[in-house]
Amino acid sequence: MFAWFEKTAPIRTKFKVLLVVHGMFAACGVLTTYLAAKAPPGAWVTYVALAGGLFALTVATVLLSGRMICTPYVNTVVRMEGLAAGNLDGPIAYTDYQDCVGRMTRAMQVFRDNAEKVRASASAQAIIVSSLGEGLDQLAANNLTHRIVTPFPADYEQLRSDYNRAMEGVSAAMTAVAAATNGINNGASDVRQASDDLSQRTEQQAASLEETAAAMDEITTTVRQTAAGAVK
Repeated sequence: MFAWFEKTAPIRTKFKVLLVVHGMFAACGVLTTYLAAKAPPGAWVTYVALAGGLFALTVATVLLSGRMICTPYVNTVVRMEGLAAGNLDGPIAYTDYQDCVGRMTRAMQVFRDNAEKVRASASAQAIIVSSLGEGLDQLAANNLTHRIVTPFPADYEQLRSDYNRAMEGVSAAMTAVAAATNGINNGASDVRQASDDLSQRTEQQAASLEETAAAMDEITTTVRQTAAGAVK
């Protein structure tokens, strides 16, 4: 009976039960007073003792019912205030109750679980932002060897793997570009060297042609002079 009253009965039912109990005590008190008035002289002491017992039962009922009703509500309010202040670690009592207190504490349990998820998500985001920020700083500093080694929370571990794989691809692409650039530079150097050699040979051939042309002019002049002498 007491367990049902404390843990199961709705608050309205609790007060209805108390109304019935106090009504019974009051009726017994009225009956006791009536019987004391009708009793023969000397018998009133018995009725006074009975009235005193009824009064003691009334006080005990008020104190006990007040503790059974008020204590869970007060403790729940205090825990609710702690939950609102960010205390997510303390236990939430009375979740096994079936009355309004139980409904409130089970709702508080859901709120705490959601708050813990939010806190865990915020912590995970802080780790991710810090790690990705460091990675981007290293990338801006032309460090393509940097990798994120700190594991991310399970829901975000794929992001870390994707970032590291992307950096592997960027590093491989930049290595290929550097190799191609070196090849182009080497080819350009060879072309420049060959062009210089061709220019030198062309200059040498031009000089030889000029010498040959001068020799031919001398020969032509000599032949003309010889021909002129032969005519005379």
